[in-house]
Amino acid sequence: MRMFERQLFRALFALGGAGVRPISAASRALNRLTPRPSWPRAVLLILAVGLVSPTRGEAQPVFPAAANVPGPSAALAASPPYRCVTNRYVDAVRGSDANPGTEALPWKTIGNAANGYPNTTVPGECVNVLPGVYPISNSLVLGGGNVAGNANHAAGYVVYRSTVMGAAHILAMDGISKLGNADVITLYGGFIIIDGFEIDGNHQAASGHAINGCAGGGGAMAIAHHFIAMNNVIHDVGGAGFASCMADYIIWRNNTVFNTSVTNNWQASGIAIWMPRLSLVSHMPWDAVSYRIQILYNVVHDNIEGPGIVPNQGCTPAPPAREGPPCLHTDGNGIIVDTTYGSAKCKTCGVAYPGNILVLGNVSYNNGGAGIHVFLSKNVTVANNTVYNNNLDTLNPGTPRGELSNLGSASVEWINNIAVAVPGSGVLAGNRPLVSISIGGAFRDQSTWIRNILYGSGYPAWLQIYGWQGDNLIGVDPALVDPLHGVFMLKPGSPAIGAGEPVPYLQIGKPNIGAY
Repeated sequence: MRMFERQLFRALFALGGAGVRPISAASRALNRLTPRPSWPRAVLLILAVGLVSPTRGEAQPVFPAAANVPGPSAALAASPPYRCVTNRYVDAVRGSDANPGTEALPWKTIGNAANGYPNTTVPGECVNVLPGVYPISNSLVLGGGNVAGNANHAAGYVVYRSTVMGAAHILAMDGISKLGNADVITLYGGFIIIDGFEIDGNHQAASGHAINGCAGGGGAMAIAHHFIAMNNVIHDVGGAGFASCMADYIIWRNNTVFNTSVTNNWQASGIAIWMPRLSLVSHMPWDAVSYRIQILYNVVHDNIEGPGIVPNQGCTPAPPAREGPPCLHTDGNGIIVDTTYGSAKCKTCGVAYPGNILVLGNVSYNNGGAGIHVFLSKNVTVANNTVYNNNLDTLNPGTPRGELSNLGSASVEWINNIAVAVPGSGVLAGNRPLVSISIGGAFRDQSTWIRNILYGSGYPAWLQIYGWQGDNLIGVDPALVDPLHGVFMLKPGSPAIGAGEPVPYLQIGKPNIGAY
């Protein structure tokens, strides 16, 4: 999060609960009329997730319906959306980088397949990585120059895939961060798919991101547009699990991300979209989707900023306690959509992003920041997610603290989500199922809340005083199976079963509320 955003947060900390603006019935009715894409919501979401798609290589990527559940999916591994025209092979056990990279004579390292020396990847090429441990002493750079894909269709990407889901283990080695915030994987171009890896920061040996799409701050020659990541397990990095800057056409789905954001001074989150920008590449077959950025069916948990992070110069890390102003945390969210506005009143907001963003079917729990946070952004749909017991970072003094957090954002629709807050003591007493706050000037709260279950001590009564509850289920226990141990399916008889907004993008008839 950049300096301007941190200043806004500090201003809000001073406001405390007074900064919350309950949505009146009149405002809610008006928000339903907020300009949105002209197609019906059901059609938009069907196109976005590929449930109704033509044959491969045509209008949209095809994802199997069986993969529409949180976390890595065997169905998706068996039926991926891409097509391999050329195959190369990497085997940590029996390979050699002197080999030609064939199935019979594989390479030993992923870098040998990716960097143009000796292999120059071409569109439609799949780099098949066999089970084994792949140590990384320097950031693995993918894309850039002539070693990336060139078209948004099934055979237009360069694909890096684990041949057995989760069995190719990319491991950051001690010393990878000597030159700064070293990432495990750095993207320097577009049209890349990363499928099925375990990406391991090795207890924050990598202080950067697991997969960094922000190389050079998202410079013109390093924009990781048209990037798909699926079925990966990412953990123990100092920065974000996934980070994207200035990019367009992103699909991150069916991943698990945990224990990230611990040491990186940029204040990272598990999954982070920052300042997306309209892609110069357009009019390709898969570009004809209504949601150009899609965060779908991920499990994101236990991502929290560590006590040693120094977000502002001259502050005092804790512990140990010393004289000087404290270091205040602002992030460690499960999922954040950050700054899609363009405004003269926001010096760091850049160019407005005109595309729509979909956050669908994710589970986010036990994170230091919000479960799902939409900040200074617009045209976002947050649907059928389950968030639980977030905002655990006591070095983030913000209050109130929402499991679902809408801060200074407009045209944001929150639909069919489950949000369960677990208030604690001290600053954690401010944990709430939702927070929806305006920021002065150009940053008004214009969100719509439809058929959400909002559960947490004390907050439901506050909402009902203002008559805001509408068709949301406030103060209703969603009856999750075992949230303390990360099991978020619904118990028989749960009030979430069949209680969602009746749209057909998830199932026939009324969908459930939440991610399951």
